[in-house]
Amino acid sequence: MNREAALLGTPTYTVFAGRLAAVDTELIRLGLLYDVRTAGRVEFAKKQSYLRTTSRARADAIYGVVVEALTTATHHR
Repeated sequence: MNREAALLGTPTYTVFAGRLAAVDTELIRLGLLYDVRTAGRVEFAKKQSYLRTTSRARADAIYGVVVEALTTATHHR
Protein backbone atom coordinates (compact mmCIF):
# COMPACT_ATOMS: atom_id res chain seq x y z
CA MET A 1 0.00 0.00 0.00
CA ASN A 2 3.00 2.31 0.36
CA ARG A 3 3.41 2.57 -3.40
CA GLU A 4 -0.23 3.46 -3.99
CA ALA A 5 -0.20 6.00 -1.17
CA ALA A 6 2.98 7.60 -2.52
CA LEU A 7 1.47 7.95 -6.00
CA LEU A 8 -1.64 9.54 -4.50
CA GLY A 9 0.47 12.19 -2.76
CA THR A 10 0.36 10.89 0.80
CA PRO A 11 3.69 11.31 2.60
CA THR A 12 4.91 7.72 2.71
CA TYR A 13 7.82 6.11 4.51
CA THR A 14 9.36 2.65 4.22
CA VAL A 15 11.26 0.75 6.86
CA PHE A 16 11.58 -2.39 4.75
CA ALA A 17 14.74 -4.20 5.87
CA GLY A 18 15.49 -6.07 2.65
CA ARG A 19 16.66 -4.99 -0.78
CA LEU A 20 14.25 -2.45 -2.20
CA ALA A 21 12.35 -3.23 -5.38
CA ALA A 22 13.11 -1.09 -8.43
CA VAL A 23 9.73 0.63 -8.16
CA ASP A 24 10.49 1.68 -4.57
CA THR A 25 13.91 2.97 -5.59
CA GLU A 26 12.28 5.06 -8.33
CA LEU A 27 9.63 6.43 -5.97
CA ILE A 28 12.41 7.42 -3.56
CA ARG A 29 14.33 9.08 -6.40
CA LEU A 30 11.19 11.05 -7.33
CA GLY A 31 10.73 12.14 -3.71
CA LEU A 32 7.41 10.33 -3.36
CA LEU A 33 8.62 7.67 -0.91
CA TYR A 34 11.08 8.13 1.94
CA ASP A 35 13.42 5.43 3.21
CA VAL A 36 13.57 5.92 6.97
CA ARG A 37 16.68 3.71 7.20
CA THR A 38 18.76 6.23 5.24
CA ALA A 39 17.13 9.48 6.30
CA GLY A 40 18.98 11.70 8.72
CA ARG A 41 16.05 13.35 10.45
CA VAL A 42 12.53 12.36 9.51
CA GLU A 43 9.74 14.89 9.85
CA PHE A 44 6.21 13.61 9.54
CA ALA A 45 3.59 15.91 8.06
CA LYS A 46 -0.16 15.74 7.86
CA LYS A 47 -1.50 15.28 4.33
CA GLN A 48 -3.02 18.43 2.90
CA SER A 49 -6.58 18.27 1.67
CA TYR A 50 -7.19 18.86 -2.03
CA LEU A 51 -10.17 20.18 -3.93
CA ARG A 52 -12.10 17.71 -6.08
CA THR A 53 -10.81 19.31 -9.27
CA THR A 54 -7.26 18.87 -8.04
CA SER A 55 -7.97 15.24 -7.17
CA ARG A 56 -9.29 14.64 -10.69
CA ALA A 57 -6.22 16.23 -12.24
CA ARG A 58 -3.98 14.08 -10.02
CA ALA A 59 -5.93 10.95 -10.98
CA ASP A 60 -5.52 11.82 -14.67
CA ALA A 61 -1.78 12.35 -14.17
CA ILE A 62 -1.42 9.01 -12.38
CA TYR A 63 -3.35 7.29 -15.15
CA GLY A 64 -0.97 8.80 -17.71
CA VAL A 65 2.09 7.58 -15.81
CA VAL A 66 0.67 4.06 -15.53
CA VAL A 67 -0.24 3.90 -19.23
CA GLU A 68 3.19 5.20 -20.24
CA ALA A 69 4.95 2.66 -17.99
CA LEU A 70 2.89 -0.21 -19.40
CA THR A 71 3.47 0.94 -22.96
CA THR A 72 7.21 1.22 -22.36
CA ALA A 73 7.34 -2.18 -20.67
CA THR A 74 5.55 -3.91 -23.54
CA HIS A 75 7.87 -2.35 -26.13
CA HIS A 76 11.01 -3.55 -24.33
CA ARG A 77 10.11 -7.23 -24.49
